[in-house]
Amino acid sequence: NTPLFSRKTSDRVIGLRLIGVKVHGIGDYAYLVDTTVKGGANLMTEVLRLTILDLQKRGKLPTVNPKLYLQMDNCKENKNKVVFAFCSDLVEKKIFQQVYVGFLMVGHTHEDIDQFFSVISAWLKKWDTICPDIESLKREIVKAFNSKQKEPPRIFQLSAIEVFDYTSFYAPQISSKLAYYTVPHQFRFAVFENSVLCHY
Repeated sequence: NTPLFSRKTSDRVIGLRLIGVKVHGIGDYAYLVDTTVKGGANLMTEVLRLTILDLQKRGKLPTVNPKLYLQMDNCKENKNKVVFAFCSDLVEKKIFQQVYVGFLMVGHTHEDIDQFFSVISAWLKKWDTICPDIESLKREIVKAFNSKQKEPPRIFQLSAIEVFDYTSFYAPQISSKLAYYTVPHQFRFAVFENSVLCHY
């Protein structure tokens, strides 16, 4: 959670969660999520949707043989039927021809995205930073990356009313045959005989 305080000036601390997304070759995204948002499948799916939508608006999505490769933390918030239904939907709607999702083994970390978080954490610790509101935190995040001569992330803020209920939306479409998916580390969503199938 951010901001990271080395001291408290008040008992009224703004609770925020920072979710990072790295799009290789394009840039980073930072999602600031307030305490009104419940963590879980809906939140992770919304983060994926917003990132893909922003890339589409900026003309950054591939148009020739488009494939999506996702690398996510191996936890139930990411590895669930709702996120998988969204990946299937991306193929069904022909946004991507195939979607690959990878989850590292427990205990392993994503070195590149960890570096993203460390830039922010180190900056806030170094300057003993106090962020009284979300806008000041956004400015400090930008300063953190500027100090390293790195491109700052695109920053989005999320509250509960902005996160769609994907769990209810996809419930009628999720196959009861999808089972034992907590064990594998690699998943592929692709069209076979006019249907989108999940292989793992």
